[in-house]
Amino acid sequence: PAMSAAEDVLLRVGGGVDTPLELTRSDLEAMPRDQFQIPARHDRNVMETWSGVPMIEILRKAGAPVGDRLRGRNMAAYVVVIAEDGFRAVYALAEIEPRFSPERRILVADRLDGKALGGDFGNLRIANKGEGEFSRWVRQVVALEVRIAE
Repeated sequence: PAMSAAEDVLLRVGGGVDTPLELTRSDLEAMPRDQFQIPARHDRNVMETWSGVPMIEILRKAGAPVGDRLRGRNMAAYVVVIAEDGFRAVYALAEIEPRFSPERRILVADRLDGKALGGDFGNLRIANKGEGEFSRWVRQVVALEVRIAE
């Protein structure tokens, strides 16, 4: 039988992880999901609903040093979020780990108000509830790289 075309990889996860990942849309849809509402950046009177996979779940799946391993040397671990155009932003693992930041929710979002992302946002966007600025709401996310600051 002819093989169907492989699904496009939307997100690569690498660096200091046990299991580098190449995640497709269906992989992401099968993972634990979360959503939150925040006022829209362009109009604070409009509420937006962002949904996707918590970044911590993707890092757990990749075997990043989170959970009980987030201590000692790993307290210097961080994630570089890489966009298609080369834009980068950094999150410390301790910001992403719920035990350290219980009020913060960081999603690798693939839906806005129930619709798949696309256009300017790309397929994936970081959505970060608890962040006052939008500079780290990276659009067109294609990769997460785990590193340790030396």
